[in-house]
Amino acid sequence: MYTKITPITLLCIICITVGCGLVSPAKKPNVGPIGQIKEEKIHKNIFEQLKSPPPELFDLEQIAGVIFAGINTEEWSQAQSYLPLLHERWNKVKTTIVDKESISKNDKALAALNSAINNKQISESHKSLEQFMGGLNDIAKEYKLSPLPDIIAIGGKLRNVSFFVAEKDWQKASLKVKELEDSWEQMKPGLEQVGIMGEITKIHSSIKQLKDAINAENKAGADEHLNKTNESISRVINFYRK
Repeated sequence: MYTKITPITLLCIICITVGCGLVSPAKKPNVGPIGQIKEEKIHKNIFEQLKSPPPELFDLEQIAGVIFAGINTEEWSQAQSYLPLLHERWNKVKTTIVDKESISKNDKALAALNSAINNKQISESHKSLEQFMGGLNDIAKEYKLSPLPDIIAIGGKLRNVSFFVAEKDWQKASLKVKELEDSWEQMKPGLEQVGIMGEITKIHSSIKQLKDAINAENKAGADEHLNKTNESISRVINFYRK
């Protein structure tokens, strides 16, 4: 025998069970046996990974170079004048990123960079710039067929060498140029392509000569080969940006 349920009774039951729509049911928690876990990092799907990275990512590496030059020579007006362009390109790149944690990490690094440059703090400016570019490198790795992560990594290592050469801290410069050389040996094959081989050969030679100049504590020689390496890397960036 069934009990007849009137519409009013049914409404009361619904109100009791779901709160009459005033309180939504709790979202399923992301937990394990002993509590909540970190959200899984979201990656681009396979089709997005095979695309070329947005050109703004290449631009950011070059803009970072101009800002670094201002920091390294204490030309603070130069560093400050390119910050708006760095922000503008980063804001465009952000629209392509699915991982919110990466966005937050780089936003914080960029804010720290702004503060350090405005306060004319050389070491902090350099540190914050490399943190920002390190975050970009992680983002660039989502594009599996692009050499951009290698380009960003080499750019960062070259800036580290240049920073300590400018300080005439030959011990640290020697360590950093060894890191640059080792990384270049690993990354060089991935950058080799018809149409840019001449610049790859120049970079290889310049890094060897840069290492020799640093080990000899020859600042003029180190500066010369830093500039040569910088010019060739710029051409590599432009080649792959197309």
